[in-house]
Amino acid sequence: MVACVTATMIILLSAFNGIEELVDGLYNKFDPDITISSNEGKVLFDDSLDLATIAKINGVLYISSVIEETAIISKGDSNKSLCKLIGIDTTYVKLSGIKENVVYGTYSLHEAGENFVIPGAGIAGDLGLQLRNGESENLRIYAPIRGKKISISQKKALRDELVSTSGAFSINAEMDVKYVVSTLSFARRMFDYKDQSSYIGIEVLDENDSDEIRDEIKMLIGKDFLVKTRREKNPLVYETNATEKKAVFLILVFVLIIAVFNGMASLTMLVLEKQRDVSVLKSMGATWPFIKRIFILEGALINIIGAAVGTVLGLSLCLAQQKFGLLRLHGTVVDFYPIKIDGVDITVVISTVVFIGVIATYFMVNYLVKKLKETSAV
Repeated sequence: MVACVTATMIILLSAFNGIEELVDGLYNKFDPDITISSNEGKVLFDDSLDLATIAKINGVLYISSVIEETAIISKGDSNKSLCKLIGIDTTYVKLSGIKENVVYGTYSLHEAGENFVIPGAGIAGDLGLQLRNGESENLRIYAPIRGKKISISQKKALRDELVSTSGAFSINAEMDVKYVVSTLSFARRMFDYKDQSSYIGIEVLDENDSDEIRDEIKMLIGKDFLVKTRREKNPLVYETNATEKKAVFLILVFVLIIAVFNGMASLTMLVLEKQRDVSVLKSMGATWPFIKRIFILEGALINIIGAAVGTVLGLSLCLAQQKFGLLRLHGTVVDFYPIKIDGVDITVVISTVVFIGVIATYFMVNYLVKKLKETSAV
């Protein structure tokens, strides 16, 4: 029973780790590791930050200016859709995986003096775009004129421009129906942002250093700007998975306690069966503390062996899932359920199982030996 619970804990925690890695990989293809935005308004001026000094921070790899604003994209007069037009420069391509995730057509935002856009596959589907054979479609993009409210019916409040598609990207369901990618210069012209950006994107050499680099940037630029890591920018996505992982772990700890008490029942039967052997040991001069240590050691060994067997079983199933994809998924971004084995989780599981088992054994043996002493005294 202890082995089964241990294996289950390792498998489920590894599954949550796999989901977290998958989600992080999906957002990593679009969002930069660190973003800097204005703490007061929607935009920040290019000369408000000393980007050259930020670039010299140890661990900073790329810096890119980005514009992200709401727009309307349409094919003809009938098919219209709200979207987030995101204007990027050539550096942004290096810090994101947008280029590698173009599924229809090719990645091209500017060629021979002409601007192109790349909508998400969800938007392309909603607009009825035929891009599977690499064909280009003409779209009209409407952007709100600054100082006027956006409305589909009020064309006087909108600036529009005809632009062609070069392809469509697909990252995940949320982004595929939300974003349309263009050049930074095109987005600036559409939203009248001459020397402004929505945020600054930063790619770091090692993602594990993101928090440290974020703190260093905060100290450098002051409190007028918001500096966030990718996890802080999308807290709900990461915190939900972490909360579910903790909840499942606590539930399994309760199941483990039940399993340990099941093992204590076996230990109780063992102590009762060994009453004659206990009497023999007493006649040979054994003390009650010595006899107690024997049963505590035996109970601890039962739990340690159960934890070891469960660990081997859990790791074996996780490795088999990673290599052979035993549990397959259909219609998702991956072919089989993601698994990531984390040494810290394995250590926590083993420590928890052994700790609960030893504590339960100690109190149970104390109680049983006390009863044996009372019986022998009679």
